[in-house]
Amino acid sequence: MAVGILGVEQFIKADYQASAWSGEGGIQQARGFQFAARGTWYDPSTGAYVETFIIHYATASGADSDYLDQVQVDAKDYDSQGSFAVPDIPQSKVYVKTELDSYGNAATMISLLTGEQQALKQS
Repeated sequence: MAVGILGVEQFIKADYQASAWSGEGGIQQARGFQFAARGTWYDPSTGAYVETFIIHYATASGADSDYLDQVQVDAKDYDSQGSFAVPDIPQSKVYVKTELDSYGNAATMISLLTGEQQALKQS
C-alpha cells in the first residue's frame, strides 16, 4: 500500500480499481495532475480506519473536474439520501453508507474542493 507523496501511477493504483488503471492515467494527466499525498490511520482499540488523499492539480479547472467526477461516482456507491455538505466549504459532499459491511463496519466518503481562493474566502 503506497502512502506518502504519490505520482500519477501510484495514485491511480492506490485509489482506483484495476479495471480503470489504463484509462485513468490520461484523464488525470489531462486534468493537470501534479501529485497526491496519501495517509492512513488505524486505531486497533476501536477498529476505526481512515484513509485520506490530497490531490494537487496545476489548475483549478483540473481540480474541479476531478471533484465533480468523484461526487458523481460517490452518489452511486453511497446513500445520497443522507448526503450533506461540510459547513463553510461550498464545494463539498459527504456520503454515508447506512448498511454495515460484512464485518459490521460503516463507511463515509468525504470529497471537497479547496485551494488558495477557498482559503482566502474563509480568512
